[in-house]
Amino acid sequence: MLAEGLAADGLTVRWGNESRHLDRGRSVRLVPDMVICDGPEALCIADAKYKETGWNPDDEQAAAARNADVYQMLAYCVGYGVSDAVLIHAEPTSHETIEVPLDARLIRVHSLGIDLMREGDDFGKECQRLSRELAGVARTALTAPVW
Repeated sequence: MLAEGLAADGLTVRWGNESRHLDRGRSVRLVPDMVICDGPEALCIADAKYKETGWNPDDEQAAAARNADVYQMLAYCVGYGVSDAVLIHAEPTSHETIEVPLDARLIRVHSLGIDLMREGDDFGKECQRLSRELAGVARTALTAPVW
């Protein structure tokens, strides 16, 4: 459903069967869940997380898990040469963004959520909403200024 929604916006998705290496020695393999593209060009990376969002700084365990997720997304951005990555959480969440300056660009790690408890048409609408939000992030990546 997400791929169909993104296709309606002229975007394509390469699913988890794509990988690259982060390092020259090719020992650190990167395998994101989704690479959202405009033609052959990767625009942003998305990765599904089936755990709490971890955006509560008062919860040390959750914050540590969130930090690990952000580090992972930073590695994906570096490896794929993109500036935007999306953590998709299996619970409703507000769209939050962490901005990380890296050399001459700004890396943005977005947090989006989907309510997996919805059924039928409601779940379809939830997928459409998430597709629109993912497309918005990807399209922003096309026009985002270099930092």
